[in-house]
Amino acid sequence: MTTIIKAANAAQFLALVPHLVGFTPTRSLALIPFAGSRTLGAMRFDLPETSDSDEIARIASTCIGMVCRIPGADGVAAVIYTDAAYLTPGESTTGDGLARALLQRADSCGLRVTDALCVAADAWGSYLDSECPTGG
Repeated sequence: MTTIIKAANAAQFLALVPHLVGFTPTRSLALIPFAGSRTLGAMRFDLPETSDSDEIARIASTCIGMVCRIPGADGVAAVIYTDAAYLTPGESTTGDGLARALLQRADSCGLRVTDALCVAADAWGSYLDSECPTGG
């Protein structure tokens, strides 16, 4: 029997991600593939330790490539879990480079992005929400 749980907003979706992954992720990237409006499970990766943009691009390509290999996957949600503060000293959201690379690779592969979220030590927010407060 299939259980259907609906998430009406990003906060409710974030509450479901640990159940999909099987634990509460830390210092992780969680990718949730979708077929239409239904999830197809979840994948968890350690956050990259590098800030090199070429390496980040390669990591994003690999991760999104794995989603593309799932039969029926036509969308993805990305959640970056970090112990860092929501804003880095340069006033950019933590994980912004990785999120941008993931969004670019998903678009290149024709995957619909349902959301791209950051769960930091002090706040959470969406990379796609232009009205998200600067502090999350």
